[in-house]
Amino acid sequence: MHPNTLECKADEIGRIAGEGGKVKFSIENASRTRIVLADTYGIFTSRSVPQLIDRNVHILGSVQNIKIARDAVVSLILGSPPGMSPSEISEQR
Repeated sequence: MHPNTLECKADEIGRIAGEGGKVKFSIENASRTRIVLADTYGIFTSRSVPQLIDRNVHILGSVQNIKIARDAVVSLILGSPPGMSPSEISEQR
């Protein structure tokens, strides 16, 4: 897996996105990155019906900015409340 990609569960994707995408948008703006939330499908049944097998978070940007965004996303995945303000995120730059 690429170092700018994180695997996570459905509820973690919800925490990263936030209501109406506000948390994701805030992290993107503060870290000057773009975050893509994606599902990966595979075929695992005898009926060849695609099944959701993975959820990924892809972070795009400069190396330094990716690290800032990744730290914020990992913090959310580990259960921290989405309370870090954009100014606190951008201070890490």
